[in-house]
Amino acid sequence: ADHAENPAAASLMGIEVSRMTLFSFGLATLIELSSDAILTVNRDRVITRFNGAAEQLYGWRAGEVLGAAVQMLVPAAEQPQQTAFLERVLSGENFGPVEVSRTMRDGRVVTMSMAGSPIVDAFGDVLEACMIIRDVTAEVHERTRVLEQQHLLESSQSAGHIGSWAVDRLTGRRDWSAEHYRLLKRDPALGPASI
Repeated sequence: ADHAENPAAASLMGIEVSRMTLFSFGLATLIELSSDAILTVNRDRVITRFNGAAEQLYGWRAGEVLGAAVQMLVPAAEQPQQTAFLERVLSGENFGPVEVSRTMRDGRVVTMSMAGSPIVDAFGDVLEACMIIRDVTAEVHERTRVLEQQHLLESSQSAGHIGSWAVDRLTGRRDWSAEHYRLLKRDPALGPASI
């Protein structure tokens, strides 16, 4: 229908456009204020959005990367894995989060948690890939440290023939150390014995 002939329809269309503009502005604000790095890449593999957290993580300013090929963010040796992630999203698949190591612009190696989701139009056609990335380097180091300490404790208990057990007072869950199972000659698959 010709909206010039139907002022009511033209008015409603103007209201809908205003709502979409407000929604887009609100979404853009959320993306910019996110503490996670968020970038979008179009079907031509060109960066179309690069928020402040992405600038901090990657070491590039938005003005340097917007309109550039996404490959500039990833060293050549790491590109096959990144390309595979991007292709999955551009084919319509959600993925992640997955942990990957990446070398940043300044040479830092960062462990990042990466997730991707397609941005589709009203017909369901994929327009862009949205990548959400978080630096988890500190968390990975902490997990590694805890595992190393747990291994050291288990080795010490085994050498000293000392077992240990614990009870979570909130849940009632009981845990035994590997040496405690060994000393009591109980199969760990059976779990801790009832008290």
